[in-house]
Amino acid sequence: MGHKLIIIVWFCLQQSLTFAQIPLKSLNIGDQVPDITISNLINFPTQNLKISNFKGKLLILDFWDTWCSSCIHFLPQTNTLNKMFLDRAYVLPVTAQKRESIEKFLLGSAFLKPYKITSVVADKELTSLFPHNQIPHEVWIDPQGRLIALTTDEYVTAGNIEQVLNGQHPQLAFKKDELNYDWRTPLFFSEAKIKLNRKALLYTTGFTGCLEGVAPAQHVQTDTLNQTKRFSFINQPVLNLYALIYNSGLPFTPTRRILRVADPGVFVYSAKSGYYDKWLKEHTYTYEAIVPFDFSRNEVLEQMQFNMERVLKIKGCIQQLEIECWILHRKNNEIKLQTAYTKKEIQLNAKQPLAMHRITAADLISLLDERENAIPVIDESGTPVPFDLNLRTLPVTLKEWNLALQPIGLEFLFQKRKLDMFILSQ
Repeated sequence: MGHKLIIIVWFCLQQSLTFAQIPLKSLNIGDQVPDITISNLINFPTQNLKISNFKGKLLILDFWDTWCSSCIHFLPQTNTLNKMFLDRAYVLPVTAQKRESIEKFLLGSAFLKPYKITSVVADKELTSLFPHNQIPHEVWIDPQGRLIALTTDEYVTAGNIEQVLNGQHPQLAFKKDELNYDWRTPLFFSEAKIKLNRKALLYTTGFTGCLEGVAPAQHVQTDTLNQTKRFSFINQPVLNLYALIYNSGLPFTPTRRILRVADPGVFVYSAKSGYYDKWLKEHTYTYEAIVPFDFSRNEVLEQMQFNMERVLKIKGCIQQLEIECWILHRKNNEIKLQTAYTKKEIQLNAKQPLAMHRITAADLISLLDERENAIPVIDESGTPVPFDLNLRTLPVTLKEWNLALQPIGLEFLFQKRKLDMFILSQ
């Protein structure tokens, strides 16, 4: 899960607030926040400011990086919240990346360029105060300058901000980061210093729920001294584990999976499941196996599947079925596909003009395969040439899509095909 990095720090500062002048160190819940200087700002009236400059406001520092797609999609929301709360709250993005890199990135991003994003760059001090190993990461500070909560970015909403400003206490899940976690040390036997003998070791495994504070990861470590290998699959949802087991993206593809389960929300996150952070804590698992040196990855994955299915009372498989599909083909070969753009852009945010520029048939299929509870989409157009789709609204039905595709000579047919499908049952 993919997973994203953000830090957002919330400060509520009253006019009468006096900050403690203390050396920089990481803070705990209830600690007073020092009045440090924030330097190196871009798209802001001044280059430097202090925490105390925001007295009387709720200040949110949003730590982000250019490689984090979730962070990038949150950045426009910072502008929205600033306009909404005016002099009562301010959201200020923060990154440790260099000024030159950030300025180039913001100007070159078609998604972010219209917003003129303000950000602290080349940050060290704030990260030192609020260390973390995963993003999103929000740090909340109350009107008296005390640290009161650590959360993920999805809790940064207008409703929660309003509650904090009104002195209320919204339901904010505590976020814990294990800063001293070392993936090279076995998770379940970290205190054991016994030298293992290859002939004595048969198979050692551990299967747990979420390891809170540890980033999702996959590791394979070889111990030549003891002639063992350690496989670790950390904080993975069930469908991620099946994707590893079958070396297939089918479990991730909504139109290529069948969930014969009582509650699909246990296996696939949706908005009605509530906060994503809470869902991850309840529905991710960690599996570790320390095995003899000659064991293969496939053998470990087979054993992991057996253990997981036995404990969770589920069964997953890939099976070929005859399925009704949308088939993309060329309706009019005389229409020449072409594009007026030099860069690919897919923008389907309802708050912005829809754009599908310089896309291919494969891009269109990939987009439609992300629809939940929809039928598979197959490309039989034989069309590798990029094209543009200009849409006023995003089509939903087959008929609506065919009207949009008509000017470029493409259409969808409704037919059956034999496809590999991932099936999960209880």
